Amino acid sequence: MAFGTELKCQIPAIVDYVGDGVQQLTQFRNFVRDRSQIERDYAQKLDNLARKYASTARNNETTNGDDTEWSGGDSSTENAAWFSIVDQTSRIAKCHYQLVDELNVAVIEALKATAARKEESRKKHVAFYQKLKAERDKTYAEKDKAKTAYHDACQQIQQLQTKMATRGTGDQEKYQRQLENAILECNNKKNTYLLSLGTATAEKEKYFEEDLPILADQLQNLDNSRVLAQQKMYRTYIEKMSGTLATIQNRYTDALGVVDQMDPEADEAMFQGSLHPNEQREQGEHMTFAFMPWNGGANAAETAVDTVDALVIDEPSVIFLNNKLIKNRRQLDVLGDELSQNSTQMKELEAVVNTIDDRTSPDYDHAQERLTEVTRNIAMLSTQKARVKSEVDLIIHNIGDSGLSAQPHVFKASSFTIPTTCDYCNNTIWGISKQGLTCKACGFNCHARCEMKVAPNCSRVKGKIDRYHPSPAPQPSPSATPRSSMATASVPASPIVASSAAASSVAASPTAKGTSTVAVESALKVHALYDYTAQSTDELSIVEGEELKILGSEGRSNRQTVY
Repeated sequence: MAFGTELKCQIPAIVDYVGDGVQQLTQFRNFVRDRSQIERDYAQKLDNLARKYASTARNNETTNGDDTEWSGGDSSTENAAWFSIVDQTSRIAKCHYQLVDELNVAVIEALKATAARKEESRKKHVAFYQKLKAERDKTYAEKDKAKTAYHDACQQIQQLQTKMATRGTGDQEKYQRQLENAILECNNKKNTYLLSLGTATAEKEKYFEEDLPILADQLQNLDNSRVLAQQKMYRTYIEKMSGTLATIQNRYTDALGVVDQMDPEADEAMFQGSLHPNEQREQGEHMTFAFMPWNGGANAAETAVDTVDALVIDEPSVIFLNNKLIKNRRQLDVLGDELSQNSTQMKELEAVVNTIDDRTSPDYDHAQERLTEVTRNIAMLSTQKARVKSEVDLIIHNIGDSGLSAQPHVFKASSFTIPTTCDYCNNTIWGISKQGLTCKACGFNCHARCEMKVAPNCSRVKGKIDRYHPSPAPQPSPSATPRSSMATASVPASPIVASSAAASSVAASPTAKGTSTVAVESALKVHALYDYTAQSTDELSIVEGEELKILGSEGRSNRQTVY
């Protein structure tokens, strides 16, 4: 559709339309300029990012930082992939910088020049339109002026004719001459008017039939060329952008090729081969723990208080060890159940993990984390079990396992509303709440610190309490026990010394009077330190150096101690 045919009388609208088109060029130029600035900022950020991590990558060639345990080299597949990503990021930043330069030259500056030319042409068309319109209006004004002059001439003839009709004969000749001149002038004015009408008509026809259509077509042609120029700029912009994206895609493809070569097994083998045997080694693998005798501390003497590295197995110590054995045995049962449950759960989680093919998926990470958590629980429980079992084995090795058949008390924390005496040490149990322990079976009360000292001889009858309380053997003085001396055993007020140590066990059983007899089975051989004469039929006379064998002790009067 030609504007000159359909829109010849709507030049102002066409001019506005063409002006809007030129504004589209300016708007697109502003858009590309803003996009170019964004690309520049993005390129700067990418370049800074690459520089930042390129420096870190270079440092990683010798160390991975203080928080890591392996100083990986550049030769690992993982580091090669990492270096490739950083390097490609730097190259991509350069691509964006290049895009900025190309947009500035090929699009922004070209759009600026094109818009300026189109706008200048549009303004010239507008000026020409205004000139045509002014010439037309001038002709119209001359037509109207000729018309007015003609009408004025006609009016003057009419006035002269009126005067001639009303005046006398004396002035007729004068008026006649004036009338003839007026008619001549009127004819000239009429001719001028008719000529101006023809001129105005001709100019109008040319204005509407030639000038305006030509101007409209020229404006249309200007807009067509503007659209084609804008199309070219659009294509140039898209080609530059797509070309940059293609280059960036190639960069990513190159990086992806290096990433695809990542091999954890190869890196692990490289790490293992590069690691020094003593680098960051956990200390204590071959450490041994030995019994260190106490020699007086700050007031150290040349002799040690105790040099025996075996468990003390006198009567009170055996009671303590048996209580420890019973508690540990119960704890082993609990730990065994927990380990069994965790092992079952671990097998189920292992099956779940094995069903997930994608080891990079969140499902795999979550399942593996649950499996690892269960594995950690098993490790901690196994450590606790090994700790408890070592105590059980050591106790059984020294005193046997007969204590497991004893009747231990079932203590629970208790709060006493009235002053209460400990049934073991006969001291008052102090405190605000839950001051001590009470056996749920027989009602035995004691301090928490006395719990492990109480003999495992619960009567299982409420109110029937056995307060059996053996006394420990006295410790030797530092001056009496050289550091190199052997372990000795003595009975209070008895002149004997042990010559060898053996395993023993203690079992408590009630007597007819409600007391307990604790038998100490031992193969302990002792020697008399001095002569002793029996004072009653229940005692034994011995001489210095005589070898004796302790068969056992009964009641609370005779006590055996090994030190």
